[in-house]
Amino acid sequence: MHRFFYAALVVCITAVFARPAHAQSRTAATLTFAVDEEAQAREQLQRLLSEYDLDPWIVTTRIRIAAGEIPHSHPILTLNTKYLDDDLRQLATFLHEQMHWYESADAREAAVDRAIEDLRQRYPNPPDHEAIGTRSAYSTYLHLMVNGLTFDALRHLLGEAEARTLTNENPIYRWVNQRVLDDTEAIRAILDAHGLIIDPGAE
Repeated sequence: MHRFFYAALVVCITAVFARPAHAQSRTAATLTFAVDEEAQAREQLQRLLSEYDLDPWIVTTRIRIAAGEIPHSHPILTLNTKYLDDDLRQLATFLHEQMHWYESADAREAAVDRAIEDLRQRYPNPPDHEAIGTRSAYSTYLHLMVNGLTFDALRHLLGEAEARTLTNENPIYRWVNQRVLDDTEAIRAILDAHGLIIDPGAE
């Protein structure tokens, strides 16, 4: 048993608002399907938590499963049901959102800002953020850090080859992921210089 209590996992069930009588059966069927998938996703995540020692990378234990939503980190870490047949992709998504929580901690704010400045110097002219799927120029640099930390976790848990395959095949943040794959050690060195590397062997 890991030190975290995973019963904190919650399943989001979309409320059914009043609809015309002829639409009720379809709405009920859709809701039932979504709830079934969310239950499966919760079981999947619980299985992953039992199969892998994820403690070093877990920052928040409040998890929400919501069919049809885009995974995001705040205010509650939210996963969807897209990867029910792909445990490793769901694992990578979970770790990515946890790393957003890691970098957003108040205690790391100064270190994160310094690391981002170093990343700006290394990559002074990234593509326009809209073209690569980030929200802003700042978000691009932030994702170099978050995705670098996610890759580091996957490498530790799954090995170098599998971590590279998962990162390379991820259609989201392609430019960022390519930098992480091409400049792995350089990005890791920047994070390490500011005390941002997670050591799974640390007490």
